[in-house]
Amino acid sequence: IVLGNVLIDLYAKSGMFIRAEEAFNELVIQDTVSWNSLIAGYTQHGQCHEALNCFVKMQMQGFYPDAITFLSILKACGAMRDIDKGKQIHGQIVNDGMLENNIVLSNALVDMYAKCGVMETAKHVLGILPMANVVSWSALIMGYTNQGQCVEAIDCFEQMKRDGVFPDAIAFTSILKACGRIGAINKGKEIHDE
Repeated sequence: IVLGNVLIDLYAKSGMFIRAEEAFNELVIQDTVSWNSLIAGYTQHGQCHEALNCFVKMQMQGFYPDAITFLSILKACGAMRDIDKGKQIHGQIVNDGMLENNIVLSNALVDMYAKCGVMETAKHVLGILPMANVVSWSALIMGYTNQGQCVEAIDCFEQMKRDGVFPDAIAFTSILKACGRIGAINKGKEIHDE
């Protein structure tokens, strides 16, 4: 099963989905890792509907998603801007108690809501994190910028720094883009100096 899962992962990550599915179907016993490999491969290659179909089939066949499954599915929901499915997945994650001490999954939720343009929920999720990190803040800042809410993006950027989180390249890129959109040249120069 380990070798089969490695083959599925190899083919799926390479975008060779027919081969990945053949390797999957040849397994005598499939497990959550087998499903995760297919789902992640589909998501990484932008075939998000296929990823969601696999997610549904996985559960129908009695396999329960783990944190890795949910990471891929949240990414797929964000890419498709499917807020309804994203909210459903969020509920499932909360019901399973998976958010406690899982910053990566929490960050994926912030990112999914931000990509779907549901900024208040993205901000709320970030606000209840025990320890928001630069990934959480960058996802929120990028979301605000992409939604054209540039003043809010700048406010988040400042709050992030007040909270002791140092910006990364993604945060800087997003905030400079926000400054450019609203003509905040002095703020842009200040950030350039940083």
